[in-house]
Amino acid sequence: PRNPLYQNAPGFEIPADVTNAVAAGAHPITAWREHRGLTREILAGWIGFDEDDMTHFEENDAVPTVEILQMIANALDVPIQTLIPQAEPDAPVDE
Repeated sequence: PRNPLYQNAPGFEIPADVTNAVAAGAHPITAWREHRGLTREILAGWIGFDEDDMTHFEENDAVPTVEILQMIANALDVPIQTLIPQAEPDAPVDE
């Protein structure tokens, strides 16, 4: 069965350009931000951060907290689970 974390909210569809961008390696935050036609600076400003913070999140140099992810999800008008990168199926798990 599919992990429920990655299931969409009822009635919510992920646009093909977002799905394709993530499949090509883009961070989900980047894919959604670009889909909405926003710059990093604008999105960061909406949530009270700066462009450098968004760069770190989008390039996996920093992991946003759940609270920050929720602020980004609210700004992008998407369910929070759509912003969480999925692990590779064969990726090793640190124990």
